[in-house]
Amino acid sequence: MGHRALARLCRRLIKEGLRHDLPAVLIESGTLPEQRIVRGTLTSLPGLVESQNLAGPALLIIGEVAAYASSRELVAREEGSVRLVRLAD
Repeated sequence: MGHRALARLCRRLIKEGLRHDLPAVLIESGTLPEQRIVRGTLTSLPGLVESQNLAGPALLIIGEVAAYASSRELVAREEGSVRLVRLAD
């Protein structure tokens, strides 16, 4: 996803009826050692991403699942592989 298009996309989603405070996450270079995750909302995420100077390929996740994943799951790297670990209640 083009980072330059993020602000326009988020504004459009809000205009089309999504909540401005809906959780959103941008994952740059997912599963790689240089992976970076930026968490925010549809309103705040574009500014947060811009301030981080992200340039690599990125995945955008929008919705309540974005907030759930950031608080309930942990990505663990083990010798070149990636696995998802669920945190206990």
